[in-house]
Order: sequence, then C-alpha cells, then structure tokens
Amino acid sequence: MQHLILKVVNRFKFELKRQYDYLFAEVRFKVQKKKIPKITVLSTEETIKYIIDKKVSISRFGDGELHWILKFPQDSFQENSDTLTKRLEEVLTSNLDNLLICIPDVFEDLSMYKKSSRKFWRVYMDKHRANWNIYLNSKQKYGNSLITRPYMSYRERKEASLRFELIKKIWKNKDITIIEGNKSFLGVGNDLFKEAASLERIICPSINAFEKYNEILNEAKKVRKENIILIALGPTATILSYDLSKIGYQALDIGHLDIEYEWYLKKARNKTVIEGKYVNETGKKWIESKDKNFIDQQYINSILHRIE
Repeated sequence: MQHLILKVVNRFKFELKRQYDYLFAEVRFKVQKKKIPKITVLSTEETIKYIIDKKVSISRFGDGELHWILKFPQDSFQENSDTLTKRLEEVLTSNLDNLLICIPDVFEDLSMYKKSSRKFWRVYMDKHRANWNIYLNSKQKYGNSLITRPYMSYRERKEASLRFELIKKIWKNKDITIIEGNKSFLGVGNDLFKEAASLERIICPSINAFEKYNEILNEAKKVRKENIILIALGPTATILSYDLSKIGYQALDIGHLDIEYEWYLKKARNKTVIEGKYVNETGKKWIESKDKNFIDQQYINSILHRIE
C-alpha cells in the first residue's frame, strides 16, 4: 500500500512539473516571439505536394536527430559517434536543388497538434531553439519532417485519411525500393504500398545501422535510378537520402510512416506496440507476431539483399 501511495505521489509531482515547464515555456514564447528568427516550414500537405510536383528527395530532422548531433544520451537504436554528428550537420546545412530538408513544423503555431504534443514541442523548443538556430537558415524553405506522423500527433485525427491518401500518391504506379531495418516490415499486413507498381527491399540491421553505412550505400547504388527509394533507418536514412540525391536518385526518408499507418488503421489513441514490427517509442519495443503467415512468400520474394 505504501509503495502504491509513493508511486501516485511521484506521478503527481512529475505531472505538476511537466505542467509548470509547459506554462513557463508558453509564457516565454509569447514574450520573445517577435525576436525569434523566422523559420519557414511547409505544412504537411504542402510538403507532400512539393515532393510529388518537384520529385525531390527528403532528409528529415526531428528531436532525435538533433540529439544525435549534440551527442545527448538517448535510449535509442543508434549509438552516438563523431562521424554521425558530422554527417548529420553536413546534411542539415545543405541546400541542394533536388533535396528538401525537413524539420518539425513546431517553431511557432502548435494549434494543429493535440494537447500532449503541444506541451512536448513547446517545452522542447524552449530548451533547444538556440541549438536549432545554429544550423538553420532563415532564407531557406524547409519541409515538414512530421509528414511521416500524419495521425497520432494531430488534434483533428479524422484528417489523417486525407494525409495518407495524399502520401500514397508519391509512389502510385511507381517502382519502389524499401531500405529498412530487419524488424521493420514496412507495408507488411497493411495496404500502404498497394498502389506501387512493384516493390523490392534491402534489409539492414535494426540496431546501429550507421555502422554498416558504406555497405548500405553501395547496395543502394545498385538500384535502378527510375525507382523511388524509401528509407526507414533512423539517422542513417537522413544521411542516405542526401547521399543518394547527390547522384540522381529520388530517396525519401519515411521514418515512422508505416507504424503511424498501423496506429491509424487500429484507431489507436496512444502509441502502442505493433505485433511483428519494431516500435522504438513504446515501453516494449518488439513483440513477435502471433500470425504464422505474417512473413509471407511475397515479403520473402521482395528481398534483394540482406546486410547483417
């Protein structure tokens, strides 16, 4: 009983501090708003349409990528390193014609996001705005890195179906190559890539994929340049999209898109583990699928190469 009371008290203290941090960050933002450098970030819909119309690649940066740059400790699938930091800095400060650098659309208005997301991003930006400003250019236009999270973070979740349908147009009737971790299984068990003309995969390590970067890049270079390359490999995807765009590929760092789609299909209210797919944002990150047919012959036949 005493243990339960202590747990409740500690939870209350945690929530109280979180609310205090949010209110403090909100007040500070309103006071300093006019002095904050203007960063132009496209909306989710504008970003998707830009990808379709311009046929550009994207490299996405979120709170995790900034933490990897700053070498902050993270309970993560990718260890920090000097090389990872330097490469992420190189990508974030780049300005290529065929690559859209994407950052979170959280620098000013947060009204489109649900309450918990608004609190998280306001406090986060209060702590890290200065770190972002080291790398960002007020004269550059950025895409929205949250295009791969079109469901869970938004206040009006009913609009998620429209966002997903718009995203699917990127690869409709196109040949696609997916580069993913060995526990990701993008599109398996759902229809996210149903309208693609064809689908093939390069399977990589789910943990510390960046250690195999040169091998992953070399395999990616063997893909036909007519294919759209979709990459879900954390910060490795951010860098790989950049390197591939420089040699003429359209490569899209799509991150959590498949997991978001799973949550959308299940009408999940909170981030939950998905059987058979690695979810790095839940307490238990991996649960093996109970469905014996989860890994079917179609998935096996789609694999071009495995990197161990």
